[in-house]
Amino acid sequence: MTSPTVYSKFSPNQRKILNCMRDGKRYTAAGLQRKLNIATIGATTNTLNWLCKFGFAKNLGHEYRLTKKGAEHAGNLDAGHDGVQEPVMSDLR
Repeated sequence: MTSPTVYSKFSPNQRKILNCMRDGKRYTAAGLQRKLNIATIGATTNTLNWLCKFGFAKNLGHEYRLTKKGAEHAGNLDAGHDGVQEPVMSDLR
């Protein structure tokens, strides 16, 4: 049985980071925060953690890079593909 999914648009920070990282280089959270003018290191780290959780990026210790999936989605942002199908989180009781 397939789990239900929902379509979620990428947040502005997710779009910024995907766009920046599509060059294939490794980035630190602090480096991305400075380069992209993201308000806080926490917002940057939270975004990177989300990208890692859903398979768009990989945490390499103190650096991050896009996965193949992340690079594909980053490459499609200009074509208007601005989101992702996510599994619906079940109600935990």
